[in-house]
Amino acid sequence: MIFGAIVSFFILYFLIQYSGTYAGLQQNVQKVEILKSLREQIKQVYTSGIYEQFNYTKRYDFSSCYINTTSDSIPKIMCDFPSGIPIITPALFYAGEKEKVIVSRGSTDYGWWVFYFVEVMPGIEIIFSPLEENEQTWNFIRDIVYLFPDTSDGKTTVKIKFDFCDNEPLKLCNGKACERSDFLNVLELPHNYGFSPCSFNPKKNQRIVVIADSCKGKGGLCLELPNRNGVGSLYFRNKRFVYKDPADILCFVLAGNKEDILGIPLAERMYEYKNTILMERLGLFSEEMKLSYEKTKKEQCESDYLRLINLLGKISRLPKNYLSFTDMNELNENLFEAKQIYESLIERGCEYG
Repeated sequence: MIFGAIVSFFILYFLIQYSGTYAGLQQNVQKVEILKSLREQIKQVYTSGIYEQFNYTKRYDFSSCYINTTSDSIPKIMCDFPSGIPIITPALFYAGEKEKVIVSRGSTDYGWWVFYFVEVMPGIEIIFSPLEENEQTWNFIRDIVYLFPDTSDGKTTVKIKFDFCDNEPLKLCNGKACERSDFLNVLELPHNYGFSPCSFNPKKNQRIVVIADSCKGKGGLCLELPNRNGVGSLYFRNKRFVYKDPADILCFVLAGNKEDILGIPLAERMYEYKNTILMERLGLFSEEMKLSYEKTKKEQCESDYLRLINLLGKISRLPKNYLSFTDMNELNENLFEAKQIYESLIERGCEYG
């Protein structure tokens, strides 16, 4: 009788363990299928440019997921559960903790080429803490805000909102943070300089963005104002990075302080992925555009064509160390010059094709 009870106990224990393992496997399968469905949504938005809401991420916690990439492999979505889903479409990706997400298309326009990418994010509230009192700060904030989707059209329940901080959030729009269009209107109003640093603990989906002349010792996410080429220093958890466009900043805003299973901040993962993809494509498209111009150039525009061809060739050969302020400053300098030459060719009816 005692032996039978012991056997029954072990059978019950095995069944419980097996059912738990089976349920876990089924859950992982469902998570992977949701991520595959999200990947298809990302492809569609990349092509159409029309933002969409994706609801299935609300079923599970996807806050550990990020896109990993190396120079010799296809990028993959990696999570704290078995995943490794290949994804070719460029995407700045943070799917949140059991939250619906918005899937929208962003871009960086170089004139002769546009770098398109898809943004995936849950509802977040970006709170700016500007410690510098000048017009450049306002323009800088405006450039960052434009990169986020405008969710004020009623098409989505996922809301992206913005606010200022003066010790506490100011809640500028009817006692709440503002959506993009309203916040941009706030930026057009006469400026009230003299904000005090934020002194509150942000909620899960709030992101404090400090803007200062010097970020040393500020902690959190802090941006130093860009130079005339749009290049600046960004400090995240007191570690310095280089930004050369608002998309670099977006990487650190989306994921907040979330980390992967190895303890590496998802923001760093996203920044590394974005720049690996951008640098590869920038070199590739520079070379392709150079060849296109060589085949189709018009005689009356010869001198500007040659300047642009030479410059695109230089861009394709430039060092691509995105952590080097000097390299990124030289890169942006050449990109801006190429854009000016291209725009001049368009105005004069000299465009290729």
